[in-house]
This record gives sequence, structure tokens and C-alpha cells, in this order.
Amino acid sequence: MNVLECHNVTKSFDNKLALENVSFSLEEGKCIALVGKNGAGKSTLLNLISNKLPLSSGEIFNTFSESEIGYLTQTTKFPSDIKVAELLEFVASFSRNHLNDDEINYILNFTSTQLNQIASKLSGGQQRLLDVCLTIMNHPKFLIIDEPTAGMDTNTRQHFWKIIKNLKKKGTTIIFTTHYIEEIDYCADYVLLLKKGHLIANDTPFHLRSLKQQRTLIFDKKIYQQYEEKLKKIANTKEIVSTKQDTTTTWNFSSNYTNTILSSLLDQNINLSSVELSNASLLTAIFED
Repeated sequence: MNVLECHNVTKSFDNKLALENVSFSLEEGKCIALVGKNGAGKSTLLNLISNKLPLSSGEIFNTFSESEIGYLTQTTKFPSDIKVAELLEFVASFSRNHLNDDEINYILNFTSTQLNQIASKLSGGQQRLLDVCLTIMNHPKFLIIDEPTAGMDTNTRQHFWKIIKNLKKKGTTIIFTTHYIEEIDYCADYVLLLKKGHLIANDTPFHLRSLKQQRTLIFDKKIYQQYEEKLKKIANTKEIVSTKQDTTTTWNFSSNYTNTILSSLLDQNINLSSVELSNASLLTAIFED
């Protein structure tokens, strides 16, 4: 069941197009990652979906009521005179089905001192977690997230995505933007790729990684050195671009050669236990001109 449908969505500011004829749908309980370079129109699209901006033309059908939607914006800004516990209590007072203490403690993992601290004095990552907690305080059925992990360190980012995965398991429908390409694979079922206001791809992460029809083989340094002469001969005959790094050697080649290259490696009795085969990176597929 589609819970969100966008048909030919167009938005302009002062006669400058930010989005043009963007169409897609989102199924209940699914997660979409919205990606693209800065200025592609990602935040504009989220603001249109959440009814924070008027459409220039097109239609958006959203089956969720305003009370069922949680929207985490890019930036966090709290009043300079309110404590964390007071803010949590205040936001919870607007919901009959707010997060319980255990759920809040799991999300924040704050000490009693931090709960009684002025919210605006928390670190950037702590403020972001607090913002997440406030956003989902009413157990929203539809969660809109714009650059969710900005300002978070690695551990906090991992914790955040555990929270989002748990929400998805419980049936929450999610759309998010991110600049961290690895985050797409954390829970996205589909990726929408925007370029200069146009939707140029709507597909699974796997298929997007295959856009360039390129493959990558990465050899551990010791393995490559052990078979270097044999590997050089294979590379010279299979149109392979070989690049050496400090600890690895990388082969890039057309996907059409995958079977023959692997067969050649096996024919030469080359140990493949320390060799990694993958599609071209999603980062390259999405952001390369």
C-alpha cells in the first residue's frame, strides 16, 4: 500500500526551478534514501512533503495526518534556559502515547546530570540525539529526516541507526537524506537520486551500485606480492586498471570481464581468500558527473 505519492512535483523560487516534475511513491513500512549533491533539491522536497512549503505545481498525496508525522530537520536549536528533562516533559505532554522512560533512556543514554543540564549546553552529538528523541516522542508512523547524523561521532551515528532500524521493524515509514553514502545501506529499501532538481534514478541500492557496470577487485598487499607476475599478465590482457595503495592493490574493470578474470585467477591457482570483489562504489555511481 502506497502511503505517499508525488506526481510531477515542481517547485520554483523567484522563477528559479528547485524541483521539476518529480514523481515517486512510498510504500507503508518502507525506507527511502534521498541523495544528491548540495543544491539538488533534497531539503526542498522534504519540506514540500511535510507541507512546510507550497507546491508550484504537481500533486502530493500523503495518507498520514500531521500528528502521525515526525520531522527531524538539519539543524538543532534549543532554548537557552530550559533543561533536558523539562524539554522532554513538555513535548511529551502533547501526546497521549509518548515514549516511556525506558525508551527515552535507550535513545539518549544520558546521566542524571545530563538530564538536568541546559539543553543548549549539550555537545553537538548529544543535542542531535535529544532532537531525535523529541521528534519521535509521539511514536510517529511517518518519519522525515534531513541529514540525520550531522554533528555525530561514529559511535553516536551507529546508535542512531540502531534506533531507526528498530522503528522500521515496528512498521514506521521513513524518508531521509544523507551525505554519508554508507548510511544508505543501513536501512534504505530504495534510493531516489536527485540532480539539479530532477529525479534521475529511483532504484534499490544494489542496482544503483551497478549503474556504471564496473567491478572492483581488491587484493591484500601480501597476496598481490606473492602472485605479482601472474597478476600483471592477467591485468595486461583483460583491460584492467590497476592501482596500488599502501596495503592493497585495486583492479577496476568492466563487469563484462568478471567471469573471465575470475577464471584466470583460478587457473593460476591464486589464493582468493584475501580478495574482495564488489560493484563500483555507490558514491561513484551517484556523485560522478
